[in-house]
Amino acid sequence: MVNFKSIIVYDSETTGLPHLESNTTKITELAFMGCEIEHLKNINNLPRVLHKLVLLFNPMKMILPDSSEITGLENEDLMNIKPFCEEDVQVLIHFINRLPSPVCLIAHNGNKFDFPILQRQLFKLNLKLPDSVYCADSIKAFQEIYPNNSQLVKGGSKTYSKITHVQKTPLKQSQTPLIISDSNIQNANKLKVVRQLFPEDSDDEVQVVYSSLDNSTNEKTEVKTIKPNAPVRYTLSSVYQFLHGKNFEGAHRAEDDATALLSCIIRCEPFVNWINDKAVSFNSIKPLS
Repeated sequence: MVNFKSIIVYDSETTGLPHLESNTTKITELAFMGCEIEHLKNINNLPRVLHKLVLLFNPMKMILPDSSEITGLENEDLMNIKPFCEEDVQVLIHFINRLPSPVCLIAHNGNKFDFPILQRQLFKLNLKLPDSVYCADSIKAFQEIYPNNSQLVKGGSKTYSKITHVQKTPLKQSQTPLIISDSNIQNANKLKVVRQLFPEDSDDEVQVVYSSLDNSTNEKTEVKTIKPNAPVRYTLSSVYQFLHGKNFEGAHRAEDDATALLSCIIRCEPFVNWINDKAVSFNSIKPLS
C-alpha cells in the first residue's frame, strides 16, 4: 500500500487503435493534470492549485481517418512539430518531479491503452520513468467502487424493486402489444434495448416501457425507474454523466478528457483509498508490442 501525496491524471490521443494498426500506434497528443491529494479534499470543482502539461507530436506515420475525425488532429496539423523524443521525456519527468512524491499516474482505460502505448514510445528511446512513479486505471477503480447494476433488468424481483412510478396510457392503434410474463421473460432479456438502462445520452432517470400483461385492456404500462447506483457502462462519458448528472461535452480532446476525469475523481470519495491500495509501478507495465 502506498500513501500517495500527488496524482497526475492524463489522457492520450493517438494515430488510431492498436488492433487496427498492428500495435504500432503512436501518440499525437498528451495532456497531464497534476495536483496534491490534499487539495482534492472537500471540494466540488477543480482545485485552484493545478499543474498542467500538454504536448503535441508529429507521429511520423499516417493518422487513421477515424482517429482524425474523433480527435480533430490531422497529419498536416502536426507536420511542423517534432516527434516524441528524449527532450519530451525529460520535460515529463521534470513535471512529475515538481509534485510531492509519491506520485500516481491515472488514465481511463490506462491498462489497455494509455500506459502500454506510452511505455512503447519510451522503450523505443531506451528510456523509462523514475521507479518511484506508480499508475492506476480509473476504469478499474470505478468498476470496483460502483459495481455494475445491469442485473436490474434481468427479471424477477430485482426488476420491480426499483419501480417508483407506474403510469398507464392508451396504446396507439399502430403499436403491437408486447406480452411479458414469467414464461417469456428470458426471451425479453435478450433484447439489447432492455439491458441499456443508462445510455450515455440519457437523462438522470431512466424509463423502461412495457406493454400491459392484460391484452384485452389495450393499454401499455410505463415504468419509471430511479437512476442506477452505478454506471452500466464505464466509458469516461458514462462515468461523468453518472457522477455529475449531465453529459460530458468535448470528449477526445486530451486536455478536456483529463479535466473530465479529474472532476470525476473529485466526486468519488473512495478513489484515493482505492489507488493507495491498487496502484502498481509504472515500469511494471509492458510496452505495447
